Amino acid sequence: MADSKRNIPHFSYVDEIDMTEIEDMRGDLNANRGERAKLTILPLMIAAICKALRDFPMLNATYDDEAGFVRRHGAVHLGMATLTSLGPLGGIATTPVINRPEVAIIGPNKIVERPMIIDGEIHARKLMNLSISCDHRVVDGYDAASYVQALKHFLETPVLLFAD
Repeated sequence: MADSKRNIPHFSYVDEIDMTEIEDMRGDLNANRGERAKLTILPLMIAAICKALRDFPMLNATYDDEAGFVRRHGAVHLGMATLTSLGPLGGIATTPVINRPEVAIIGPNKIVERPMIIDGEIHARKLMNLSISCDHRVVDGYDAASYVQALKHFLETPVLLFAD
């Protein structure tokens, strides 16, 4: 990881995601699971990451430093070190280090109930900051921010995770 930090020109972007709907959906799913293990947010997060990646091939890529070659993958290549989560310890923002040869990493942070103003009224919402770090040789800031907006859309409208 030290080598990654030394050799990859990292940049990070952080946005706030309203996780209220997906957390409510997860609660409903868990209420109907019976004896089976409870569903965490992680598989839903993975589904959203994969769906959003379809339109962002520059993020679904690896970079060969030696050859100076970017390989864009047809199928989604998501490793558990492409997604790093500190769970309930997640803080308010992270700047994850990219796992070479990958070109990006997502860092979800702790989900916290906070006030949010919607249509001029204060509502309690479950909010989470989400960070992305990218390799600036392959991904520009506009594409990273656009990807996070697409990911945000899936997380804030979780029914879309089950539609094609």
